[in-house]
Amino acid sequence: MELKRQGRDVVSLSAGEPDFPVPPHVEKAIEQALQRGMTKYTASPGVQELREAIADRMEIEIGQKWGIKDIVATAGAKQALYNACQALLDEGDEAIVPCPYWVSYPDMVRLAGATAVPLECSGENGWTPRPEALEKAITPKTRAVILGSPSNPTGAVWDEETMRGFARVLEKHPDIAILSDDIYGRLVYGGVKAISILRVAPQLRERTVIVNGCSKAYAMTGLRLGWACGPSAIIAAMNRVQDSSTSNPSSLTQYAGIAALRGPQEPVEAMRQQFEKRRDLIVDLLRAIPRMGCSKPQGAFYVLADVRAFLTGRIENDTRLAEALLEEHGLATVPGTAFGAPGHLRLSFATSEAEIRRGGGCLAGRLVGEGSAEEVVAEAGQARHQQRVRIRSQGPSRDRRGLREEDRRGTSVQGQGRAVGEEDHPQGDVREDQEQGHREAGEVTGRGRCTALRTRMRPGASWPARRSDAWLQDCPPTHFAATRRFCHRSRIKTDRGELVKGRVPGRGRAGLPPKQTHRAPDADAPRRILFLARSNAPATGLPTPALRRIPPAGHNGRIKTRSPLF
Repeated sequence: MELKRQGRDVVSLSAGEPDFPVPPHVEKAIEQALQRGMTKYTASPGVQELREAIADRMEIEIGQKWGIKDIVATAGAKQALYNACQALLDEGDEAIVPCPYWVSYPDMVRLAGATAVPLECSGENGWTPRPEALEKAITPKTRAVILGSPSNPTGAVWDEETMRGFARVLEKHPDIAILSDDIYGRLVYGGVKAISILRVAPQLRERTVIVNGCSKAYAMTGLRLGWACGPSAIIAAMNRVQDSSTSNPSSLTQYAGIAALRGPQEPVEAMRQQFEKRRDLIVDLLRAIPRMGCSKPQGAFYVLADVRAFLTGRIENDTRLAEALLEEHGLATVPGTAFGAPGHLRLSFATSEAEIRRGGGCLAGRLVGEGSAEEVVAEAGQARHQQRVRIRSQGPSRDRRGLREEDRRGTSVQGQGRAVGEEDHPQGDVREDQEQGHREAGEVTGRGRCTALRTRMRPGASWPARRSDAWLQDCPPTHFAATRRFCHRSRIKTDRGELVKGRVPGRGRAGLPPKQTHRAPDADAPRRILFLARSNAPATGLPTPALRRIPPAGHNGRIKTRSPLF
């Protein structure tokens, strides 16, 4: 926001809210409520009409019917979760949160004096936690488990089998309360359905709190309306917390919520369809970037992109990468460290397709080079073609075979790398750099080989027509190992006296032996050549920093509203 106020053009893929307006009937309901003077205090848990509308909607979505005494309306779903943590947790307790997690989950737990215990998930499993991991995380101190599907930040939707597995584990621990965050439940794609735990295990109802709201499905983020449905004792304790903090949600917002829940639902489906198109677009853009890891989300409106392969040199972590993207390229993202997923970036597709394309271009420009990934690949091919012309113009001794021999010089890499570039090799002209280049690029981990990105040239075709044949070696399902430096940027002088960053393929740093002076033949000297290192080692699970317990700062004045059931 500060950069926008300064006049900077910023592309934001960080927003956690829909970019659509509220439905027309909701807007009209707010106007009518204002005209009728509905601006006074209401009952703390919300007006009766709203709670009845919530009960009917939850019966449609979950198959469970709650009475109005078992429902509390809050100023957003976040307040419902916070109130539940205050009502259920005390100092010394533990609460299990799925990791990666929404940023507020651990903080809410800590503010209640308890300790947040991560429930590990990995990208290899589609960011879906396993029931056996839940069993392992439970201790005698565990008092609550937070479930979030569809997930922020991963977009993962936990399937019915996973939910049944969780239910089997939790049935063995009757003292553990369940907080189910269903706020993204209606934003799912590809025919997937979000399964609430009470759909598969209604026997857990007496210790399950369902949290939802109008923010995401109805694009009412700023109006702040959420709710919680659960056992009477827990809801009463949550209501006591709310009585002593915020009291009722906005009266106008409550009437807007009634209109949203009772009115036409077609705007929700229309918005969901647009989000699905945007999801497909952003995933395609991210997967076009070499070495970028990206799981296709099934819900919400986020993609958690794996950028560990690009964390080298001065960009040592995802937080620094997010800062560089914003400062140097005007692209706003959220570092994965905030969600317990270091080495990742959360990208939101809750924006227009034009902005998503711009953001994809900024990201490719920062991680791959200037311009899009396709342009950088084509530029590398142009550089190779120009080098061939220059070398052959020096005489018959520098023929094609001589060029191939020069290409294979210095092919030592850590592991079991080898030169690629023989005429009959299936990868054609894809080659390795020389030893000096590998040392500067950093050690290649695992048993991999280093291959150069380039472009095939059609015989007789003129540039840039040949760019259309840009290609990249197909990547197996194994992960890419990161090098310490993705792009060499040495400085060489052109005939115009300009300093450009780049390297001549096959000739080492800037295409020259050390301590030599050289003038590039023209101003279009090659800018860069990219290297990928493919590792055959299996991908490891996502490292998650330990969540330490914050010592309580004192209890004077704190409301003791823990439910008598737990």
